[in-house]
Amino acid sequence: MNMSIAEIFMEISKMDLAAAKCLYKSGLYSQAVFYLQQSVEKAAKSFGLLTGTINENELKGRKVLDIIR
Repeated sequence: MNMSIAEIFMEISKMDLAAAKCLYKSGLYSQAVFYLQQSVEKAAKSFGLLTGTINENELKGRKVLDIIR
């Protein structure tokens, strides 16, 4: 199966969110927040790619928030 970059970002985002939940339940709050932030960032990249707000070339070396603004 050939997944798009947007789909790959979303799948990794879901894994990061699952890790954040596990870490939170274990009382590792700062680590949980880190993985939650990573999840949100990857979901935002996925959304940007799917909506055409950003393209693959803009992912390299630039922050998504800079592109959206």
